[in-house]
Amino acid sequence: MNICSEPRPTPSPLDRYNSIGIILAGGGAKGAYQAGALKAIHDFLSRHKAHDKVRMIAGTSIGSWNAMFWLAGLVEENNSRECELERWWSSLSLPNLVRPVFYLPGFQNYFATWKPWSRNFNRIFTSDESVAARLRRHIEQPDSPGSIHFYLTRSNVERALLEVTTNQRELETARSNLPTRKWRAGTRRVDCQIAKSLEDLHTAVFSSMDLPPLFKYSQIGDQYYEDGGVVDNLPIQFGTEIEKCDLLFILPLNATFSRSVNHRSIIKRLLRVMDVRQGVLERNSFKMVYLYNELAALRHRTEEFESLADRALTILKGRAEPEIQPLIEELLRMRPGGTGAKAEDALLADRALMRRHRRVDVFAICPAPKLAVNTIDFWKRDEAGRAFRLMRDVTSGELEKFFAAPPEWVRMALVQPSRDVVYLEEF
Repeated sequence: MNICSEPRPTPSPLDRYNSIGIILAGGGAKGAYQAGALKAIHDFLSRHKAHDKVRMIAGTSIGSWNAMFWLAGLVEENNSRECELERWWSSLSLPNLVRPVFYLPGFQNYFATWKPWSRNFNRIFTSDESVAARLRRHIEQPDSPGSIHFYLTRSNVERALLEVTTNQRELETARSNLPTRKWRAGTRRVDCQIAKSLEDLHTAVFSSMDLPPLFKYSQIGDQYYEDGGVVDNLPIQFGTEIEKCDLLFILPLNATFSRSVNHRSIIKRLLRVMDVRQGVLERNSFKMVYLYNELAALRHRTEEFESLADRALTILKGRAEPEIQPLIEELLRMRPGGTGAKAEDALLADRALMRRHRRVDVFAICPAPKLAVNTIDFWKRDEAGRAFRLMRDVTSGELEKFFAAPPEWVRMALVQPSRDVVYLEEF
């Protein structure tokens, strides 16, 4: 008697993850590279039926703009060969994005307006009712199946703080993986605005992209804002400390900032300073991921030692030998809450052990010089299209390699113009 059984489904490399996050850096027109990588990630998740595991997306500056396409469902093809995200980047036109304004030295500190870009926003994200409905769902039902928490950051000019627009309505209580207020002193503070409408999303995107000194300060209430990259160009903390993701797709744009020196142009010199600064911020963000994972591993190892110590104490307390008593006292002293040699060390150790985060795996990929599209090159339509396709194609291959054998350490794939890839593992 032959019994036919259905073949077992092939396990997905994403089966072991519960919460996936996407982190998008700022970088102006270099966002074309980021958009291509984002498309490859979307297709990879589709092949493995894992879109429902994406819990959050965070972006700053042009990363906020690209994030909107993901939230609106415009990274997938709809009856055409190109998705809306690729179509937008492949049809760049500077007059459709920014317009110069009459500059009065001493009376204003900006040179252009983003009103044409604002019309782009309305055409793409609000005029199509089905697209607008997807965005409203994220806003109104952030915790429903299919919804994603979003974090779009900006810099408060007066207060020098990072602020965020989000649909995460419990951000104040979720902002730390330390469980009680007693342990939260010194944690980084991020002020937030809860998005309630598409207009709030519009304001969030353009305050996040307020590149200084190109545009006039954005204003929300009585506060003024500019580009989120001024404070944090790679807002990883929303995927780690707040959402506690176990897999992050991180798409930096400035961390490979080697470039020849220009001795003639003042504008290029200023842009170079901005690129270097943002690159350093991005690399520092990766250092924080290292520390985040190391602390999680150390806490896990400490918990194992605590378990062994408890078993040892149980055995030792049943013995009467005089030489055992000092060992018992030492074990009790070194346990959390015990009286360590230095009170401040004991307090810090106990605080570390109060954390409850686990290690996060990181897939990171970044374009490497020489770039065909740089920060302000929003008129380079053909180059932006090629940048999109370069990163889409190379990222697709890197995703397969990464999940076939995930690296033990955080590393970043650097995509050369030749399509060769090298890896950065020290930040």
